[in-house]
Amino acid sequence: MVYVSYSQSDGMQLWRADELGENRYRVDLGLPDVGEPTLSPNGSQVAFQSGNDIVVTRIDGTNRRTVVAGVPSSIWWDQPSCFPDGSLLITKREVPLGAPSGTSEESLWRVNADGTGLHQIVAWGGPVDATHALAGPDQADGTVSPDGSQISFVSGRAPDGTSTNAPTVWLAGADGSAPRQLTTAPGPYPAGANGEPEYAAARDPSFSSDGQSIVYSRLDWKHHPELDDPNNPPGWPPVYRFDWDLFTVSTTGLQYQQLTRSPNQDEGYPDWSHTAQIVFSSWPTYSSYEAEVHEILASGTSETVVLKQGGTAFYYPAFGVTAPLPDAELLKQHRPYLKYDKFESFYADSPGIITDSYVPGKTGHSNYLKTAAGKTLAASDPALRFADLNLGYLGQPYVGGGVSAKTDLIDESNTTSTEYVDDALRMHSQTAYANQVEGRVVSYPDGSKVLQYWLFYYYNPKTYLTVGAHEGDWEMVQVHLDPDQVPTRATYSQHDHGERCDWVHVQRTVGGQPIAYVADGSHANYFSSGYHFNGFDNDNSGGDGPAVSSPGVNNVTTPPNYILWPGVWGGSASSPPGPAGQTSKWNDPVGWSGGYGCSEGQTPAPTRSVSRRQSDGVERRFGASPRRPALPRVRVERSGRVVRIDYQFGRPPRVGGRAPWLLLTSVPSKYEGGPPRTVRTVVSHDSGTVRQVAASEGPVRLRYVVVGKAGNRSAVRSTLLP
Repeated sequence: MVYVSYSQSDGMQLWRADELGENRYRVDLGLPDVGEPTLSPNGSQVAFQSGNDIVVTRIDGTNRRTVVAGVPSSIWWDQPSCFPDGSLLITKREVPLGAPSGTSEESLWRVNADGTGLHQIVAWGGPVDATHALAGPDQADGTVSPDGSQISFVSGRAPDGTSTNAPTVWLAGADGSAPRQLTTAPGPYPAGANGEPEYAAARDPSFSSDGQSIVYSRLDWKHHPELDDPNNPPGWPPVYRFDWDLFTVSTTGLQYQQLTRSPNQDEGYPDWSHTAQIVFSSWPTYSSYEAEVHEILASGTSETVVLKQGGTAFYYPAFGVTAPLPDAELLKQHRPYLKYDKFESFYADSPGIITDSYVPGKTGHSNYLKTAAGKTLAASDPALRFADLNLGYLGQPYVGGGVSAKTDLIDESNTTSTEYVDDALRMHSQTAYANQVEGRVVSYPDGSKVLQYWLFYYYNPKTYLTVGAHEGDWEMVQVHLDPDQVPTRATYSQHDHGERCDWVHVQRTVGGQPIAYVADGSHANYFSSGYHFNGFDNDNSGGDGPAVSSPGVNNVTTPPNYILWPGVWGGSASSPPGPAGQTSKWNDPVGWSGGYGCSEGQTPAPTRSVSRRQSDGVERRFGASPRRPALPRVRVERSGRVVRIDYQFGRPPRVGGRAPWLLLTSVPSKYEGGPPRTVRTVVSHDSGTVRQVAASEGPVRLRYVVVGKAGNRSAVRSTLLP
């Protein structure tokens, strides 16, 4: 637990203690005053307000740095709260110069722990009357849910956007989206003596560890007639005062409870302890210099004193996580957010899609496990006379005792590119296989960890200089954690090599997941969308197709047999070995962790421009803004589900020569919500025909694009077919 201790001799200083309030010691910061501390999720770092600034330090006071400075002095930053990825949610108050006296504006902002990426996430705008401190801020007291998916804050806005004088608790997405009012103001209060209004204001919401409840304090500004002196002359001001009490509310807004009802004691600044109890500051009314830290059950019973000392006041108790997160939770928290290209037909799925793929009743349409000599060891179709091929069959040795070899392979039963697409779509449509990654945690003696996410694709249709397409494809996303479980960098595989990036520059979701832009066809992972030179031509990671935000994670930290299987995942010459067979990545994740990219603290560029002389003698530039090839003239007809696309280029292209040389045509697949069905046609003549199969005889949108030899694309065209 951290808290702020106030005395007249020392001012407001940061202290640390255990959960019982014992073993206290001061965190020496060398600052005159601090306030409103918050701990990182694992308790290793603390953020707090110092003057107009937000400061972050390690829990022992070292490595102190200002994250956001209050410049000019009219800007006030305060109330930090931590996201799971270490970034901060903070409240900004600005007092506009020349504004009506007593007006202010408050809003919620987010910033990386190094001070970069500052941006506003809740902005309803407009100054509000702040003659009284509780007159209804726009947005204040922001706090983050344990999983980083939501924020709670108080706002003096009504649901219709109008300003009120009664701030209430609100809930919103982590980016400020879909705000909704969680509590309502009590009342209406009757007008007080002399017509002065009475009002209530919510403050300091805090999520429970399971994210299901919020505790907050409420300040009631009320007339207390029992304190009015009857001997006062007529017109003498009546007695008003603040009454602070604690309340809880469920995140559904359906369960609501008042915890404290002490007429001569005020309670505020609540947080949840490690044992699901609520800690808070408590002080006699109008005597806040005697504040203590108390603890109470969520039921509102069994209140006890945690911190008490004469002449010293204690404020802002805050807790972090009691213990490091288990590996399974780490894998779930940092799993990649995969953004695909709109033409991509192959998504990262369970490797079971290759061992289990067959079409019942279709003779021979089964995948087979074979030796290098062509001997069949097992088949996916259980109706065949071979052993049943599945993930459990693979290993060393095979089920039944057969010895596996590096040259053994799983041969996919396909002869055309469209069959690969159709089999992959069919397997992806089954929830048992769709959108899964193999997650592995590698731990090091200093306490740091590397999280590896292995991504399997049924087929890689990308070719380099007309060759290189292959069955099966393993790619990988890697996240590095320091001993405090704080992410430091990420490494994305791009075929045989990798690119790394410091964590503060990795694009992340509002919940902190790293975003990987998956290149069309090759499935290389990039830190940004656009064209990327891969050593031969350009990969295109458009990121304009569907995104998979929460792939299922199969924990293979203790490797199952199929991960250790030494064979090849596909029947092509360039099909890859499994994760354990990619020895540099598997055996030395840190050493492999990439070369070029933004590892030196640079924001990743979408392209790297490189000139290469091609086989036809033409010097071409790959990377940044390559020239777009021309689209052909296209005529589209359909008969039932069959779509016929006739194309005509102005100049006859050559395979391996002049671009364009590849035509992609795409229609939605018959599996709702799945990848599109894309046909990739090598263009070897100036005209030709492509046939697509639509999901139904109803209306269908056809998209098509031309890919040049450098990997560059034409403009995308689409047409709606009735």
